[in-house]
Amino acid sequence: MASVIRILPSRARMLELEKLRSSIFHTSFNPTSARTGAKYLRARLRGPSMLNYYPSHPSIPRINKLLKHIHDEQEIPGRLIQLDDEAEIRRLQDVEALKARGKGKPKKVKKKGPYKGQSKIKEKGRGRETEIELCSVMSKIYEVSQIRRPFDILQAVKIAFCRRLKTS
Repeated sequence: MASVIRILPSRARMLELEKLRSSIFHTSFNPTSARTGAKYLRARLRGPSMLNYYPSHPSIPRINKLLKHIHDEQEIPGRLIQLDDEAEIRRLQDVEALKARGKGKPKKVKKKGPYKGQSKIKEKGRGRETEIELCSVMSKIYEVSQIRRPFDILQAVKIAFCRRLKTS
């Protein structure tokens, strides 16, 4: 028996062949076998079939909007027909009951600072600022006026300080 020894083509020759094959059959050439995700990109999209799995149930607000649109479009005289959403009415009644008991959602904050507790810090700082302003106003009044009685100075300071607070 004669043994037949086959010589395999070189790696470079096989790569050339694979490149030629991919160009002929319009497939991707991936000599390093890197992960490309082509399997998932070729797969059929799941979204539409998932959306169509459950039938869509018309909601009462959607029906009311449609009825209003039809009523406005066709200019039907008379009263607009609206359906009552019992679940929404019940929810609103529950919210009112919670508010009456003081268990409702908290009120929104009107002023928002860059950090928590800003108003407290301002109040603490404001006392010192007003004290400094009061001293400066008092000294100016004392210098400008020739009033020497403490009561008159305090009255003048009080008036000046109130004016200053109103303008700022």
